[in-house]
This record gives sequence, structure tokens and C-alpha cells, in this order.
Amino acid sequence: MHRERRVLVLLLAVGLVIGVGAPSRGEMGDESTAAASVRRTGIAAVEEPLPADAFRLPDDPRPAIEKVSPALFTQARRSDGPLDVLVAFREPPALTRLGPTAPLRRQWAAATLRELERDYAGVGATVTRRFRHLPVARMQVLPVALEVLAGDPRVERITPNRRIRALDREGNELMNVPAVHSLGFKGRGIGVAVLDTGVDYRHSELSPGGTDPATSKTILLWDSVNNDSDPMDREGHGTSVAGIVAGKERGVAPEARIIAVRVLDEQGEGTEDQMLDGLDAILDSLAAGNPYNIKVANMSFGGYDDDEWPPNRGTCDDLDPATAAAFERLTAAGVVIFVAAGNGGCTDGVAWPACMSRALAVGAVYDDAICTQELPIIGCVSHTQYFGAGQCQSNGCSDEYKADRIACYSDSGDKLDIWAPADCARTAARNGGTVDCFNGTSAASPYAAGVAALLSQAVPTATAEALATAMRSSGKPLRDGRNGITRNRVDAQAALALLQSCQAPATPTALQTNKLSVCANETFTLSWSPVEGAASYTVAVDTSSEFLSPTQQVVTGTSASFSSNTTSAGTLHARVRANAGCGAASPWSATVRITYTPACGTPSYSRTYAVSGIAHTPGVAPAFWYSDLSVLNLSTAPADLRLTFYGSASPPAYTATLPPLQQLTWRDVLPSLFQLPGNDVGLIVVESTQKLSVVARTYSRLGEGAAASTYGQAYPGMEVTGALTGLDVGYLPGLRSDGVFRTNVEVVNVGSVPATFEVRFFSGSGAHLQTLSGAVGVKRRTAITAALPAGTADAFAEVRVSPLDAKVIAFASVIDGNSTDPTTIPLAVP
Repeated sequence: MHRERRVLVLLLAVGLVIGVGAPSRGEMGDESTAAASVRRTGIAAVEEPLPADAFRLPDDPRPAIEKVSPALFTQARRSDGPLDVLVAFREPPALTRLGPTAPLRRQWAAATLRELERDYAGVGATVTRRFRHLPVARMQVLPVALEVLAGDPRVERITPNRRIRALDREGNELMNVPAVHSLGFKGRGIGVAVLDTGVDYRHSELSPGGTDPATSKTILLWDSVNNDSDPMDREGHGTSVAGIVAGKERGVAPEARIIAVRVLDEQGEGTEDQMLDGLDAILDSLAAGNPYNIKVANMSFGGYDDDEWPPNRGTCDDLDPATAAAFERLTAAGVVIFVAAGNGGCTDGVAWPACMSRALAVGAVYDDAICTQELPIIGCVSHTQYFGAGQCQSNGCSDEYKADRIACYSDSGDKLDIWAPADCARTAARNGGTVDCFNGTSAASPYAAGVAALLSQAVPTATAEALATAMRSSGKPLRDGRNGITRNRVDAQAALALLQSCQAPATPTALQTNKLSVCANETFTLSWSPVEGAASYTVAVDTSSEFLSPTQQVVTGTSASFSSNTTSAGTLHARVRANAGCGAASPWSATVRITYTPACGTPSYSRTYAVSGIAHTPGVAPAFWYSDLSVLNLSTAPADLRLTFYGSASPPAYTATLPPLQQLTWRDVLPSLFQLPGNDVGLIVVESTQKLSVVARTYSRLGEGAAASTYGQAYPGMEVTGALTGLDVGYLPGLRSDGVFRTNVEVVNVGSVPATFEVRFFSGSGAHLQTLSGAVGVKRRTAITAALPAGTADAFAEVRVSPLDAKVIAFASVIDGNSTDPTTIPLAVP
């Protein structure tokens, strides 16, 4: 039987029986902190060009019902109201080879969400939270719309917006942390993101708070609960977690920097979309150059599917692709993620999101023999502690405190990665002072995260995978008698020894390319000298010398082949590094450069203009239409030109060289320039090595060859780089169709794939009038006459196209019926 999925953010701290004392970030206005400014501004990146079908999704044979979490159907039977869900998108495979924070991935996700929002607004699906880096959205969806939305090929999975809760329940000596401190490694310069109830950055252990990494102990990154940049702790759990990680006096990594991200409220609870928004904020910071050097993230919260059903065995990526994608991107960006395993006493699996494959799930052991009952003169008479009911322990459990004994409340199972001490941690308390016994897997996880910060300082080149491997593969093996599973309890000294023994290979040398210059789709091969001890090599190629969004290959040999198909000339940059089997990686090699030209043997045309409305054809008798074309070279250097006509006929392209600040004009351009013998209508594409001004004038005469003519209509040549794509929305203002006026619309496909378009007309006050749609082939135009409903005195139009890689230009013509004088209105793309 399917049960409602419940994931109360179990602030992963176990309570003893007696207890232990809006708009999204992308929609916010200006903020006062530097950190918020960094996240919003980001950095410009040049994308590695993708093939024309990069945005195409492979077929998805799954029926819609398989893409909906069963818990949602249970919820739907209980209520007719909208369901709070997370909708994960299917990401085109070609995009996954870009960097985790690549701008094109963000643009694609935003455009996909816009399309889904538009397409399903009328059937009961409303977006309530957007994310900048993650292919997911929070939505309110009516039950009747679940399968309809899930049936869309752009949707990967629809899941409940899980509730999450802090998981409450000293361990430095047990983990040999002082030995690592004595070597000078205390976490200096390392940023540890603490996603929790916030951090009391006024506490002496964690102050000062701010956004300057040079002066701030705690970085105020983001508050996903209040959607602002002040993650002050209003509950206490996050402050205690941060104190374990990096408190100045008692923290595992006392010189590390805390990156505060508030995702839980004053009750220690939150929702999955708040967690995802917090992770999105971290990705923003990484995309901005990682100014806080975030290497570690800690999440001492989680939950379960419902009150009765224990965790699943193994990983849970397939059940929650949104969180899986976020964890994957953070790991790829170099951040190792620690998550509390859960305090439910379950032995077949761990809580969510510790069950994610990219999470290090941390279970709890006792730190020492803690006295729970002491009598005068006699002393300690009991070390037994009782714990309340948990997910898999309806009657709770009891244990005798003993160092390295696995806590009876700790979740365990195949997915558990490591053990770490938990009971009892003395750590920072909100509003000052200390908590004498902070415990649970909520304490175990930050203990492990603090060790990772020490390791990251000691071995700066260690990847997230190397840190995780070192901590999993070292330490003291402890067997869980409840299920027979053995995992290592974290030992900082042993992990450091293993990580340092995992020496990074030497940097590859003699990197070379077999071709110093290449053309579009021409393969070039990079090769280098073998490196002793290297298990594999990572090769990166980018159009940016900073390698902001590289295309990468991991190979076991000493060569790799690449090609590019961008239409812009430039330089390709390439480098390589060697990887050890244990995860360590060498520094990057020196960079080699390859000159790229789109078409060898011809000039490198860096600019392309499209001009439509080109005609030599009869109109309404006795009119006959003609077009003149003018091309002006705006630069101070000669311009190499190539002009191509696209119509019913396909005449050869015309090439010419135009001196600087001079103009070429062709009257009746189709027969005079392209030698067309008959009638035709179409568009001209002008390619140039320099910046141009291109304009056509299309006019009519009373019969072919007649002297009298109208002045006609100007058609400006529009640069293709400014074309409307599926990632954009364009607008046509100033339209009317009242009295003698009428409005025509023309759509021109200047891309490389067929396009469909939608033109939505609105009155000046924003009331929807009508929607027209159609299709247009590659290098073809479609004209819609009298497109606007009659009697409309003031209107504008919204233009959208698909697929995402489509490129079109569009314009409107408002015509005065008395004078037949047309006004050209070009498309505005914000």
C-alpha cells in the first residue's frame, strides 16, 4: 500500500526522554549585503558551443503514472485542494557535459519552466518557487492535473515537497583530532556550509558574522525561510551544529569559516524546496568564483516517507531526482556533502536525504562512558540512557553509554557511509553560552564535516571524491550488531595519513595538439606524456581561457579527441590533469591553444544579418513589388561579405569586399544581384567580417517596369545573435487595427532547426485578445496579414518560439489604408 511521504526535517539531533533544552532569490529586489550582490551578479562565462540538437530530449517510454510519486496519489484521495509538489525536469544529455554552474544550464532550466508554466496554467499548475541552478520547480498542482503534467516529456518526476526536521541527539579525542591540530591543520581558509536553522553569528565561538571572507568567521549567505540574506538562528540547532564544526574553542576545525544557510524555521522544521533553495545559493556562490572557498557542506536534518514506513535499502536518487541533481552538481563543483543518517533506530536504511548516492551518511556512536546517575559518596551508579520513540522504534530504546558503542537510535543500513561520535557534544548555544549534551546524528554529521575541513586544508588538491574515499576507507571498523553491517568510525589522523599516502600524480607534460588550427566539425587530437601512478586523465577544452564552462573527457590513455561547431571564430584552450585511483588529482598542465575558424578557405564571418521582405513579384493587380538592398560598412577595416538569398530559388551566394565607411546598394536586388530570371519572395542573409548596417526597401509600382512607385517599407537587417530563441520572450509594441489601420506580422527562421511560433495579442491594458500560432522552416519566412482583431486601437504582442534552440526574427507592419504607408515595428527582446 502506498503511503503519504513525510520528511519532517528531523534536525538530526535525538531528543532524550527528558528533552533537550516567499519570492525566490531570483525574484528579490536589491539587497544590502555584498554576498547577495555577488550571488546575483555572478560572472560571465563563454559556453562551449553545443550541436544544433543539444536541447533535444531522448524518447521517454515511461507512462505518466510512473513519473508521479505514489504518495501524491494518496494525498490526492484525501483532499481536493492543490498539492504541494516538486517537479523535476528532464535535462538534455548534451547539457550535462557542461560545468555544474554553467550559464547555459541555468538558461535552459529557466526557459523550460517558463514553457511548462505557460502550457499548464490553465489546468491547475502554479509555480511557487524557482531555482537558478537546479532543474526543478516547486508547484501547486490540482490532483486532476498530476498525470497530465507528468505526461509531458519535459518532466522527469513529480514528488511531494517533503517536510524536514532537525535531527537532535564531545568526540574530538575519539577521532584523534588533536593529533591533526598539532600538525598545524585547523581548517584555516576552508568554508563549511551549514544548512540548518541558521547560525547565531553573534556568539563568541562563531563571530563576527558578515560577507567579507577576510574578516568574517561566519559568512551570511542566505535565508531560504525568509528569502533574505540574514540567516540568524531563531531555534538553536544550527548554532550548535556550527559550533561542532568550527567553534573557535571546541570546534573540530576551529579556524574554518562557517557559511550560514538557513533552511529550517523557528521550530526546526522546513520543506524540501527550502533545502533546494539553500543548495541553489551555494551553487550561486560557486558560480561567482567560490569567494568563500566552500569545500564541505553539512546537513543535520532529514526525514522519512511517513510515520510507519521505515527507510528504503540502498540509495534513493530515483525517488527524488531534484535533490539528486543538486548533490551531483555540488560534488562536481568540489563540495563534499555530509548528512545525518537519522535517529529513527532503523536498521534497513537511512533517512532522506542521507540516502542520496552523493551524500556521506553519518551514523552515531557514543563518545565516552557518560554517567547518567550519580549518588553522593558512591559516585556513578548508572551509564544507561533512555531515548524516546523513533521511526522504527515505537517504544524507544536504551543504551549503556560506552565509547564507540553504536547508538541504539542511529539509523543504519547499506547506504550508511561512516560512524562519528555524537553523545554528548558540548557546543555553542543560541544567545550565548553552551549546550552541555547536544547529541544525535545531528552531532555526528558535523563532527565528520569538521574533519573533512581539516583534510581539505592539509591536502588542498583533494577532490570531493578523494575526501570522501579517505574518510570511508580509514578509521576504526565498527560492526552494527543489529544488522551485521561494518563501517569505519572517523579517525582524523588515519584519514589524513591515507589521503597523504594517496599522492596526486605529477602534472602531465608535453601537452600538444596535432593541429594548430581547425575548422567547424574538424577533429583535433590532444596528447601528452604518461604520468607514473595515474589511473586516468581529465582533459578540458573551452573557448574561455579561464575554463569557466569546459567540455571534459576522462580517459585512461594519453590522448583525447575533440571538435567544435560554433559559428564564431576564436581560440580553443586545452589542458589536462592526472588522476590517482584514490581520488587525488594533479594540478592542471600548461594550456595549449588551437585557432578555430568556422569555415576553412573562406573568410571568418563574425557577423550575420538577416533581412526579410525581399521581393520581385506581382501584388494585387496592377501592383508589382520590388526590393532594393543597401549594405554600409561601419568599421575602419575592409569587410568581406557573403550574401545568400533564401526563397523558392537557391541562386549561388554573392561575395564581395566592401571598403571601410562605404556602401553598396542594389536596386531590384533579386535580378540585379542574384540574376534571378523569374519572380520570388524570401530573405537575404548577409555575412560579414565587420560590423554593418543592412537595410532593404520594398515598394510597389503600378505594373512591372512602371515608373510611378510608392516609397515603400524599410526592412532593417537584424543581427542573428540577437534573434529570439526558445529561451526568450519577444514583444511587438504599438499595434492597431482600428479604422483604416491594419497590422501584419512576419516571422523569419534564421536558425538551423524548424521552428514553431506563438503570437499572443493583448490590449494596451493587458487583456488577452487572441493567439495565433504557426510553423516556419529553416531560412524561411511566414507572413500573417490582418493579424490583429479589427477595432483594436491600442495593442501589443508577445512572441514565443520553440524548440529551445530555435532562432527567429519577427516584426510587425502597421499599415495606413488611406496612404498605404507601412510602419515597421521590430521585435524587442528584453
